[in-house]
Amino acid sequence: MSLSSIQGETLVRGCVTEEARRLLGAEVSPPPAAVLGLDEFSIRKGRVYDTAIVDLERRAVIGVVSGHRQEEVAAFFTALPNADRARVVVMDMHEPYRQAVALCLPQARVVVDKFHVLSHVHRALDRVRTGVEPRQGKRGELYRARYLLLTARERLTSPQRTRLMGLLGRYPQLHRAWLLKEWFREWYHGSSRVAAEVALTQWEASVRDQGPAPFKALCPMLRLWREEILNYFDYPYTNGFLEGKNNRIKVIKRTAYGYRNPQNFRERIMLTNRQEAQPIAA
Repeated sequence: MSLSSIQGETLVRGCVTEEARRLLGAEVSPPPAAVLGLDEFSIRKGRVYDTAIVDLERRAVIGVVSGHRQEEVAAFFTALPNADRARVVVMDMHEPYRQAVALCLPQARVVVDKFHVLSHVHRALDRVRTGVEPRQGKRGELYRARYLLLTARERLTSPQRTRLMGLLGRYPQLHRAWLLKEWFREWYHGSSRVAAEVALTQWEASVRDQGPAPFKALCPMLRLWREEILNYFDYPYTNGFLEGKNNRIKVIKRTAYGYRNPQNFRERIMLTNRQEAQPIAA
């Protein structure tokens, strides 16, 4: 590549970066966010994480924090205009996030994203499956049925239901694990927090008495995050939109074949978001 080509590419990159920062700097400050969502995503697989922070009511990214530690997220909250207006923060069970909210947004209630909780329940079911059929690998019938086991009961077709019931009839331990998974899913459909507390206690007692072991391993997590998990029944918000946004972030990263400059990556995310934010209905 010639020197002039390199200089030309550098000039173009510099112009794009300057224009991106001008556009982002010219934005009008967003309205106060009452319901925030937090989720981490990787810049470099398994090595560097950032945090996306969204206004869940406007469905808009309001910030991309460099890192996912308490002090990094707390610095964003401290600088956020009208932070005292936030009343709900939805997050995964990441302790530094909870600490940052307690420090900077003490008036806000933390809600653990229900899909994050259910993912732990699904992993417990999958560990039971691999324990029942440990040596078959990809040749085993349970491996081939792994997605069928995780499918919600009401979404099963008649042939799928017949196939699943046949499998579960041959593996009693797996059948119990599947019933526990479905029980927990139904728990999220409860009508009140009081009823949810009672039902969760019953589910935990059943697990402690009868297992299986991978479900018993969930009990410390449920105890540690109990208040925040139950808060869903007072504030039924999820990070579903944010998970979709994270998928778009992955597309941005793939389209560019990765980013060596993390700041460029964050600016691209924010620029993409400018066209997608929605006003809150009056």
